Amino acid sequence: MNLQQSILPAALIAMGTIFAAPATAQSIGFTSADLSYEFSGSDYTVHSLNGRADFAITGAHGVQFDLGLTKFDNSQFGHVAAHMYLMPSERQKYGLFVLYEDQDNEEFKEFAVGFEGLFNITDRTVLELRAGAGWIPNNGVDYIFAETNVSHALSDRLAVIGGLSVTNVEETNIAEQGVVARLGLTYAVPEIGLSLNAGVQHSKVISKRNYKDDTAIFVGMTWQCGGSSAANRPAARRKFSTPHPMSAFRARSAAFSWHRR
Repeated sequence: MNLQQSILPAALIAMGTIFAAPATAQSIGFTSADLSYEFSGSDYTVHSLNGRADFAITGAHGVQFDLGLTKFDNSQFGHVAAHMYLMPSERQKYGLFVLYEDQDNEEFKEFAVGFEGLFNITDRTVLELRAGAGWIPNNGVDYIFAETNVSHALSDRLAVIGGLSVTNVEETNIAEQGVVARLGLTYAVPEIGLSLNAGVQHSKVISKRNYKDDTAIFVGMTWQCGGSSAANRPAARRKFSTPHPMSAFRARSAAFSWHRR
């Protein structure tokens, strides 16, 4: 599958439709949508473009859709994800997610499912938790993973953000763990729905193949249509992050080497 000829144009068309006609979408439960770009670079360079749209089904139920593209040094992947959630209060939302990813110009696919939640642990601190399992059908490799992200608002514009992701792959001839940790700041301009973020990210793959650890700077921006983009907004007014359980492996082409075995 060629992502440049299929997923990327579809993503841009879908995002353009969402942002160009939010008033129409309101009648079918449209809540908000955003478009983000992030770059991280050091020994491994990553560019990511991601769009998310949130729709209310009832006052306490909703669904979020993600669509995007991630480009590594030696490969690029398109992804589609869906999050189905329950929102019993402004301070929490939780539910299930499904993820599908496809590598450009390769018959390399990945599926993942799991549980996730967003919770206010204080009035200013929101915690995101996620756990799941995935499968790469091309080679029968499966994995389990857990992710956590936290945002602590210093004001309605500035927040400290952090995250940790751990993925474990264990097969007869594979025993590897991917770890990504990040710490940074987000600055929001709620009047125009814009958020800027920057920070430091450290990633590693624990393996007999001795992959190099990497510490990189990341910078990004998000533009939101509808809803609130304030740094201190409650859990129920935030979107779930898009899962990327294989990112540490893909930056080093490790997952692709499993495919080639």
